Amino acid sequence: MADCARSSVLPFCLSPGIAAAAPAAKILGQNPIAEGEQGGCQCSAVQLADTGTPSSYVFPFGGVLTKTQFYVGTTTEAGQWVKAQTFRTSGPADAAVISQGEQHNLNGLTSGAHMFLDRIPAVAGDVLGARFNDSPLISDTPAIFKASPSDLAGRGTPGTEPGGSFTSTTSPGWRVNAVATLEPDEDGDGYGDSSQDLCLGSPIATTACSGTLFGSGLVGMHSSFTNCGFACLNIQKSIGGQSTAAAQDGVVVRWRLLGAETGTYYVRVVAPTGSSQYTILHSSDAGSVTSEPQISEKIYTFPTRLPIPAGGYVALAAPLNIHLGFRNSGSQATYEDINDHMVDGAVVSTTGTTTGELLYDADIEPDADHDGFGDITQDACPSNGSTQGACPPSSGGGAGGGGSTKPKPKPKSSPTSGPKISGLKATPDHFRVKPGGAVISTRSAHAGTTLKLKLSEKARVAFTLQKSLACKAPKKAKRCGATKSASLLHLFTRDLPGGKSKIPFSGLYKSGRKVRALKPGSYTLTAIATNGAGKPSAPSQTKLTVVGAPSSR
Repeated sequence: MADCARSSVLPFCLSPGIAAAAPAAKILGQNPIAEGEQGGCQCSAVQLADTGTPSSYVFPFGGVLTKTQFYVGTTTEAGQWVKAQTFRTSGPADAAVISQGEQHNLNGLTSGAHMFLDRIPAVAGDVLGARFNDSPLISDTPAIFKASPSDLAGRGTPGTEPGGSFTSTTSPGWRVNAVATLEPDEDGDGYGDSSQDLCLGSPIATTACSGTLFGSGLVGMHSSFTNCGFACLNIQKSIGGQSTAAAQDGVVVRWRLLGAETGTYYVRVVAPTGSSQYTILHSSDAGSVTSEPQISEKIYTFPTRLPIPAGGYVALAAPLNIHLGFRNSGSQATYEDINDHMVDGAVVSTTGTTTGELLYDADIEPDADHDGFGDITQDACPSNGSTQGACPPSSGGGAGGGGSTKPKPKPKSSPTSGPKISGLKATPDHFRVKPGGAVISTRSAHAGTTLKLKLSEKARVAFTLQKSLACKAPKKAKRCGATKSASLLHLFTRDLPGGKSKIPFSGLYKSGRKVRALKPGSYTLTAIATNGAGKPSAPSQTKLTVVGAPSSR
């Protein structure tokens, strides 16, 4: 992220230290485990005193109540509801309502504790309570429940709105049926810093800190969704019926997860290269998550610097057997699964499209000079690709100028197009695998082959193979139907200069930690080059054939 002292572009200062200095989120209040002896009421219920065990109702710091929870009885009827309130006490039984949350309907809910999303300002020293609109049947949702003799609950009938006050009817030994999660709000934007604020240290809260937002806004409850038993790389393709593809070339400068389980996560920039196929262009550093029981919907934020081309996507790589934050959004949100994480430069295929919203997102900044640094928080001179510091003085004698400077270097790559591959072939195109390397054999076929190609510019080239399956034409048919192919095999990635290159290939490839030999058969070799700006080339292909058993030395 940009240093606050040198950035003249940012309207605010993103400070990682803010989150570390803030108090930890805290759970307040208590729910009963059954209806007990007290039904509901049409009242405001406030906790006038409590033992603090298992938790207190008093706010230890100012912030935002982000989630509330109430125990719902076995009987619910139309018109029954509850909403959390905060109170300021002024005597043994006197209280004023300071703030309140949304109205949550109870009718139709199953008996037990139910959690709701809220955003209620809370002041240090005030106390948690709620307003209930319920009937007094014992089986209805209780406003208060029997607890420790030192607890004291108060009720004001028929209920009070913020700004109003009342003298309570007190109930010694009782507690209010209310639980809430209190989060700090250090930047004062009205959003809880742990689970609601995408941009700590700024007035921006629910969109990109800088640039544009890719993916979910992370506002809302997630459901656990087992998403990574085998397919562990996921691409959010659309949200709200709109494509999430990058609208222009840029740089991913930060990414986030909501409600993630403990584990190591990554994001990868991918570019579509054909039907259901993508090239992995760049990968982030590891994002380590340690889940916190006090705040199940915590947002985890990770800085990064990943160039992304127009039309590219940000994919989320999660650990095996993990539950990802997920929201069922019907057909308005879709994502695709990838076979495996793979490596930069690999060409990968999707296993299908799924409806739903994975709760990760990323901020993408423009990159006008295509130097691989975001123009808002990472590049103080977005008009000059040779520096990310302060722009050098102009040679025309303008402000700060007068001295001559070297001419601006030409960009290393085209900002609008990727590199070009030509002349791809394998020589020889029929060969035996040589376990010891690409060595000429005295047999009828060579051991190993040499891959040859020409690049229009310096680039990283990923080579993959796809084995052609035998065609079984129907009887009396003159030719086979559509070509059938096996799954892709990733061979290797090489950084190659512009111009001609030769790469010896023995016919060996890695599968996990094992080294395997290609089996006899016909293959299609695909090469895709990606330049320094993250722009991929069009795929280039050639045929090759492995004959016989692997050659010996």
